[in-house]
Amino acid sequence: MFKRISYQFLTIITCFVLLGCTSHTTTTESKKRAAWIDNPYKLYPKEMYIVGIGSGATREAAKNNAIGNVSTVFQSKVDVERRLIEKYKEIGDEKETELTQSIKMLTSTDVRSTQELKNIKIAESYYDKKEGIYYVLAYLDRSETSLIYRAEIEENNDAILKYYNKFKESRDKFTKYSYINKACEIIAINEALIKQLNVIKGGAAEFIQEISSAELINERQNLLKTIIVNIEVNEESEPKLKDYLQEMVAKFGFQIGNENPCLTIKGTFNIEDIDLKRGDKMKFVRWKLTIDLIDNINGVQMSTFSEQGREGHVTYLEARERAMRVVREKILTNFYQKIDKYLSHT
Repeated sequence: MFKRISYQFLTIITCFVLLGCTSHTTTTESKKRAAWIDNPYKLYPKEMYIVGIGSGATREAAKNNAIGNVSTVFQSKVDVERRLIEKYKEIGDEKETELTQSIKMLTSTDVRSTQELKNIKIAESYYDKKEGIYYVLAYLDRSETSLIYRAEIEENNDAILKYYNKFKESRDKFTKYSYINKACEIIAINEALIKQLNVIKGGAAEFIQEISSAELINERQNLLKTIIVNIEVNEESEPKLKDYLQEMVAKFGFQIGNENPCLTIKGTFNIEDIDLKRGDKMKFVRWKLTIDLIDNINGVQMSTFSEQGREGHVTYLEARERAMRVVREKILTNFYQKIDKYLSHT
């Protein structure tokens, strides 16, 4: 257990971090190989530091290699759903999420060529004339970095509680869905940060959480059972369209039905054979997909989702099958993302 770090203290620490990350070291040259290359923890005790030794044809290459070797300590021990990371990275607007800093702290562990890992410092540099190789020692101070992670995790805990309370207070199902999703996403990322912190401090970190991940997931599952989606497919459409739309709805976890639906999806999907008069053996089809999404709760119809294209193969049947695969992928990705974005901002 620990007391919350004041913003003033965190500001001082952050400034120190920024200065530390841009620190300069002098490259030494001598006939005798630097002792820290083979025994880094003699200078930087393991209980106080995480150390990475890098080598390369240039000092910059050696530095990036050293930073990457520090990062690998985290890579093998931290796992978080990549969809969440990519989702918040795509938003790219700090006003949209409290997770901007958290995402940077998590994704930086995957970067082996840039100095982004939080609070990393370059301490030693050595050039071996005989081998023509540079060596660099990078380290991360466990105590300093733990303070930064703890402050970030506590801030995320506040955001989780804020969104959970808004979820409980809301009456609109889509508004509740948006808030509970945000709470679930933040707690998933926070759990990954805690795993990183445990690696940094070399032991389990303890935090007071007002609500657990299991409780949030249970609340979300109960809500999903109440969100009904009605799917209407034009009679002249390809029969598979309804299957694709049902598959997409299942990704959200919503229920499919026509009694008091919260959402209505109306789709049309047609394929026709075409002759391009090329004189070759390829056969082509033209396809068109149109989907309307209606928010029955708020009485809103989203802009129509419309895609069209042309596919070719050695037979019309194979060209049609290729078109079906393309359309299925567009429904499960592009259309899914469009609905997700709409519901996330409800």
